[in-house]
Amino acid sequence: MLRGNHESRLLTQTYGFYDECLRHYGCSNVWQKCTEVFEFLPVAAILNGNYFCVHGGIQSGMEIEDLFELDRVKEIPQEGLFCDLMWSDPRENESPLTNPRGLGYTYTNEDVD
Repeated sequence: MLRGNHESRLLTQTYGFYDECLRHYGCSNVWQKCTEVFEFLPVAAILNGNYFCVHGGIQSGMEIEDLFELDRVKEIPQEGLFCDLMWSDPRENESPLTNPRGLGYTYTNEDVD
């Protein structure tokens, strides 16, 4: 299991998980504990030594070693490597690298070869 962009305090509040916890448990304690656990989920994995797995995408010029120095036990920032790993999306053509969702980038197979 990897951390994705929805495993954050902001998005769980925006998309209803916070409210669901309040309705079901009557307080925010369960939500708070869940969001604390989210911060400890890995953000990437290498499967069978061949496949790089991540929720979003990679940052241009990123090296695998950069992941070992990543401070991931926190809310997802609005920029930088951690943000790109969570928010970047694949694209099928030569459209702009800017992600229309406002965070991260877009990439093609040519960008990651």
